[in-house]
Parts: sequence; structure tokens; C-alpha cells
Amino acid sequence: MPLRPQRASTLILLTVAIGCEDPDAPASCDPDNTLEAYSPFAMTREICFQDPNGDVLTYDVAISDPALADVALVGTTLTVTGKDAGETEITVTAMDPDGRIGTARYILTVTPAWESGFSTCDGWYLDDGAEVAISAWIKANTWLAVIRHELYVNGELRNVRWRPALSPGEMTGFGVRWHGPDVDPDIECSHVVTAQPVTTQL
Repeated sequence: MPLRPQRASTLILLTVAIGCEDPDAPASCDPDNTLEAYSPFAMTREICFQDPNGDVLTYDVAISDPALADVALVGTTLTVTGKDAGETEITVTAMDPDGRIGTARYILTVTPAWESGFSTCDGWYLDDGAEVAISAWIKANTWLAVIRHELYVNGELRNVRWRPALSPGEMTGFGVRWHGPDVDPDIECSHVVTAQPVTTQL
């Protein structure tokens, strides 16, 4: 019986590659790591992190010197409320569901939104009584709006001035003077300044 020709058999091995999740941690995509806040205002900034796997991230924030500012993070909105002048570091961490952590560090500079002081706080005797004079000034370090300046003598409100706006470096001042037979020239002066920020963006 004739033999049938043998067919060559080929064994094909299929290798199936099973994709594994990228182990890289979240990374900051914020191009600027400097923050400038003006006390006593609360100012905000949106932070930016990218996750290679598209995971939903959770965030936390800490500040090196809490005496300079309060910090809070809701979602990706960072809020900084300046309290005292100085420089410190803010650290924001982002964590994916597997516990991988990415970190962003920001250098925060806190500056008072305005400076203020007295030009005059004095009283003196006259032939018919005494006279008192008080004047004070404000210098803006950032854009300010709705500025209210109150002058007090011995705890009593004596004068109020409003300004709609002040630009950075701009100064303003005012005062009050009065005299009479019942005026006490021994005075204690104080003043209160309130204002609103033109911008709340860090």
C-alpha cells in the first residue's frame, strides 16, 4: 500500500500580553509653584494633578508655618487665608485608590493687604481750653475696594472716611481736629481699617 505523504505540522504558540496598570504615581501639572497671598483675605487657586491611569484622586494639604496662614483644600480648590507676613511652604498631596502618592510643593509669601499708621495723635492746652488733632494714613499693597477708615479718640468714634478703591502703592489719609474749654488733651488714638480684595485669585 502506498504511503501517504506526511504533512508538516507547525505548532503555533500564541502569547497573549495582559496589560498591567501603570504603576506611576499622580504628578503635579501646575506650571507655577509660587503663591502670593494678602492678609487678611481668603484667596483661592485650582491645583492640577494628572494620573497616568485616569484614577480618581483624593487630596490633602499642609503648611509648614500655620502662624502665617490657614489652608484648606476642597476638591481641587486650594484656599489660603493670610494671617501674618512671611514666607513658608505649602505641600499638596494627591493619592490614587492604590495608595500611590504625588506631591506638589508651593512657596507661599504672605503680605499685609495694606499698611497703616498715625501721622498725628496729639493734644495741647490753649488759653480757652485745649485742642486735639488726630490723622492717620493707609498704603495699599494690593488692589483694594470699598475701604473704610475709622478714627477713634479714647475709644470714641470721631470720624469715618470711605474710599471706593486703592491701587498697589497708593496712599490716602485724613484726620480730625477740635478744641474747646472741656476738651481733654490727654488722648489715646486708635483706628480701624476694613477693605475688600479686588481679586481673590492666588
